[in-house]
Amino acid sequence: MSGQNAPGVALDLIGRSATGNFAEGIAAERAAFVTLRQGDQARALRHIFFAERAARKAGPKVSSLPPLARVAVVGGGTMGAGIAFACLRADLCVTLIEVDASAAERAGATVAGLIEEGRARSKLDAEGAAALAARFTAQAGYAGLEDTDLAIEAVFEDLTVKQSVFRALEAALPEHAVIATNTSYLDVDAIAGVLADPTRALGLHFFSPAHLMRLLEIVRGARSSDAVLALGFDLARRMDKIPVLSGVCDGFIGNRILARMRHTAERVLMRGASPSEVDTALQGFGFAMGPFAVQDMAGLQIALATRVRQDQAGRQGAAYCGVLERLVAEGRLGQRTNMGWYDYEGGKRRPSARCAEILAEERARIALPARAMPPEAIAAVVLAAMADEARAILNEGIASSGSEIDLVEVHGYGFPRVRGGHRIFGDGGLAIIFGRVEDRGRGAPRWDRCPETFLSAIMLAQNGIVLH
Repeated sequence: MSGQNAPGVALDLIGRSATGNFAEGIAAERAAFVTLRQGDQARALRHIFFAERAARKAGPKVSSLPPLARVAVVGGGTMGAGIAFACLRADLCVTLIEVDASAAERAGATVAGLIEEGRARSKLDAEGAAALAARFTAQAGYAGLEDTDLAIEAVFEDLTVKQSVFRALEAALPEHAVIATNTSYLDVDAIAGVLADPTRALGLHFFSPAHLMRLLEIVRGARSSDAVLALGFDLARRMDKIPVLSGVCDGFIGNRILARMRHTAERVLMRGASPSEVDTALQGFGFAMGPFAVQDMAGLQIALATRVRQDQAGRQGAAYCGVLERLVAEGRLGQRTNMGWYDYEGGKRRPSARCAEILAEERARIALPARAMPPEAIAAVVLAAMADEARAILNEGIASSGSEIDLVEVHGYGFPRVRGGHRIFGDGGLAIIFGRVEDRGRGAPRWDRCPETFLSAIMLAQNGIVLH
């Protein structure tokens, strides 16, 4: 893992074993083990290890679980097909529902492709692949769901559309069946409110690709019954996923923190940083990709739709960063158009001159003075803002513990496992998340190079004053 100390130490010890004697080698191994065990990285990794195991035992305690043998998934796009495949791998029978026969045929082909991919990668043998295919059906419409125990809608992120699906499922399903929404942001209570009995509904927020990502946010609606929530946890365990219970709010736990991250990163842009400088700073911290590279990969129109729905421009006033709107208006939608925050050529990302021009114009409009920021200060501002949002989520009761928030960030959003998560902001200071001098991985940034800038950025972000 990038930035993790132990693998490099292990390689050094292996190298020494080729030239040293046995006694010296054993002594060196023991000394290295003791040092690593006492370090912040080991503490962080132990924290995540035990949080994962606690999550597998979590969930409401009920006298008996509702039945769970047959599942219906509504929507055969990338997400719906991935959910269907994950259910098949959990030994469930699955009916995938689409709007018409041609869409159902495409969805069925997508799931068949996932089954074949599993066989090709030796995740499934021929007999296992055949068993999955035998338990799967793709169809148009809601007929034949009388024996279904759980239905999961995975359609377009639109409240009216999802409510329409819930009404159709209520009419088609038996009374005992649980109805779940895979919404990423929308109000689960508003979706479930169209049901005669909202106690049978909950949110099951899968992460894309659903058959690979291990996190499952189980969203507790205002009237979700304990039995329904317990079924959600049971499903997660059958899928070998990490379940985390969330209350209802815009974006739940993970996407709410992600929105704060992106908003803060854009504020950093408005004070003089470039997208590549922000992304590089967060990659140095341990993220696989920075926020602007991720937006380009997902599609800028998706980020813009969320922003419009949240009315960020109306709430932020003149200081609002309007770069994203201008990029989308010019058709710069990210990787699929070969231009977004970056330009792309031959699949390779490079800084965009046009994006730099738009940034300069937006900075001039807001009339904020530019300020050079080293990477450790950029990371400090963004990460402290994320931690502040995590604290708000905990204080509001959306999450029940800081450890659960850490699991969401690590398993859903690429927060570096070796850093331990946001919880350390209230449990041991800043050292774990940013790394002490003596606990850096090889080639990792020196987070101690400018402590005054670093700490002032932390204090600004934690008090809600983000570079303006």
